[in-house]
Order: sequence, then structure tokens, then C-alpha cells
Amino acid sequence: MLKKLAERLCLPPEDLEALNEKIVREKKGLGQQTKNAKTKAQLRNDQYFLVADWRYYSILCLAETAEFKENHEWIAKRLGTTTPKIKEAMERLIRLGYLTYGEKGKLFYQDVELSTEEDTPNTSLKKRHSDNLDAARESIYRDDVMVRDMSFMTLAIDPAKLPEIKKMIRGFQDELADFIAEGDKKEVYEICTQVFPRTNVNKEQIYENFQ
Repeated sequence: MLKKLAERLCLPPEDLEALNEKIVREKKGLGQQTKNAKTKAQLRNDQYFLVADWRYYSILCLAETAEFKENHEWIAKRLGTTTPKIKEAMERLIRLGYLTYGEKGKLFYQDVELSTEEDTPNTSLKKRHSDNLDAARESIYRDDVMVRDMSFMTLAIDPAKLPEIKKMIRGFQDELADFIAEGDKKEVYEICTQVFPRTNVNKEQIYENFQ
């Protein structure tokens, strides 16, 4: 039941872990969790926020720009968020090794490619997608049309083509990422692509297309 609630509410692992352990301890009269268990719980929590919270990838991308400063207030202002949230995110990114200190003590982004599993239900991804949609909605009213692009198509499709449609979209995203990798990086953008049904779909038939 706890797992189902966490899935629907997109709870971070630390909240689910704390509640679950409290129930177990009360039932069995156990003491506090071991140091090893705390370390594992923290790692799961760190990995959850890396995907679920938009600030983490945004900080890593901002760290690729020439003007990057490891000042929490400066980063918070550039990303339009709060300093405490940035401080928390920076500590996690350093702990996970995605941000590290060089020989001269300057913080820099470890050049690693981050990705998640495809077509796999994931609580942290659900939260991230939801936040991205909210951010896109805000951008419609906040940002000038010259600095953003919003487009859509409503089409009748053959569901059997969905696997190929996903493959083509991901191929385009890879090509776009390669194109963006070159140049004078100054700003951080979110590029989202959505394909979702407007009609009530038969999930069993759709799943058959991916066999």
C-alpha cells in the first residue's frame, strides 16, 4: 500500500523509507537503522532527485557555460529558483560525483552522459515530466516567442507504428544533442517532445506492437 501511495504521489525515496521503517520498528520493536542502511537510503534518494528535480540537470548544464560561478545565490538567480534548493542540489551532485573539484579547487562538471531507461515506469521520471509540462505552460505566458518554440500536431495514427515513431523521435533527439554540443554555450534550455493519446486506447493492443 505504501508503494502504491508513493507511486501516485511521486514521493521521494526518503519519505517512503522513513515511513516504512517507522512502521516496521513499531511492529518489531527495532532500534534505529544501521549506518549501512542509511547510506543505501541516501544513495537511492540522491539518484531519485537527480532525475525528478529539474534543478539538477540544469545546474550540470549551466556548469558547461563559460560564465559559470559556483556561488549558490548566482546559480539560483540564473535558474529562477531559491538558494536553499540550489545548495541542496549542489551537495548531492558533488556527493554523486557529477560535480567535482579540479586541481585549482574550481568546481567543474564531470563530462558524463546521463540517461534513464526507456519505456519503463519510473516515479522520478513521472515527477520530472509533470514539472516540465508545468514549466512549459509558464513559458508560454512569460517568455517572448523569439526565445521559445511551442508547436503541436493532432493526427490520426496507426498504433502499430508507435514503436517506429518513438525510435524516430529518439533518433532526432540524439542528432539535435550532437548539434547543440558545439558552440558558445550561454543559456540552459529544456527541449521536450511528447506523444500521447487523445482517444481512449486499448493498452493490450498497444503493448502487442512492442513485442
